[in-house]
Amino acid sequence: MRVTNKEGVTMATDQAPEPTQTKPGTSKRKSLKLAGMVAAGLFVLLLVIGLFANPVAKYSTSDLVSETKDNISYSRPKQWVDASKVEKLKKDFGLSSGNASVFSDKIVQDKNGNSQIPTAFVLFGKASDASTDVTVFKDPAVRSQFEKTMDTSLTQDSFKSNECRSVNGFSKNFNYDYIGFPVSVALKFNCQLSDTEKKNLKSDSIEVRMAIIVAKNGNTYLYALFASDKSWAKNEPVYLQMMKDLHGN
Repeated sequence: MRVTNKEGVTMATDQAPEPTQTKPGTSKRKSLKLAGMVAAGLFVLLLVIGLFANPVAKYSTSDLVSETKDNISYSRPKQWVDASKVEKLKKDFGLSSGNASVFSDKIVQDKNGNSQIPTAFVLFGKASDASTDVTVFKDPAVRSQFEKTMDTSLTQDSFKSNECRSVNGFSKNFNYDYIGFPVSVALKFNCQLSDTEKKNLKSDSIEVRMAIIVAKNGNTYLYALFASDKSWAKNEPVYLQMMKDLHGN
């Protein structure tokens, strides 16, 4: 989905690497960088979804199948195809190309021969090579500073751009020790497109769900689910179940 812009689990294995000691200040800088990357990546992607007048498919929760990477599981409709070869999606979010995975409703070619995704996709991958000492998040002061940093960097307005004229239904939730994730930040919002982009993308808005996760081994991951308004309207129960299916093994 994107153009010009404004501007994450893994359960620890028996052989999980020891996380490096990370000072609160360092965590703050890493959080700022990751937050900025997420906001920027969204709008570079605003041209990836909805570029073609393809019919919007309808799915059932019984269609969902599980995918596992780095001991982290998530689901996607069995009809979706592996779109990991669409490197732009991974690069724009700063994800490791060899680690990240993408599944979408289908892949089509634009007039320039570039691979594009019509209406919906789910993306998951490692967002940083740095390791965080997750034990620091047991300190209330560290949690408070972390939340303050994310609240400052990931605001409703930070997702606005010339293409996304307004952001509705914005929310951000922090969770600790939740379904195997030491730290997770969940974001949801609806991007209301400009009149020009409505015509270009054959859509009025884009529904977005994201999770930034710090795993027990200290690695940070990004999970993102994007769907055009028409696809979301047809498949909301399925997409909500996909979010619930994200967990560490």
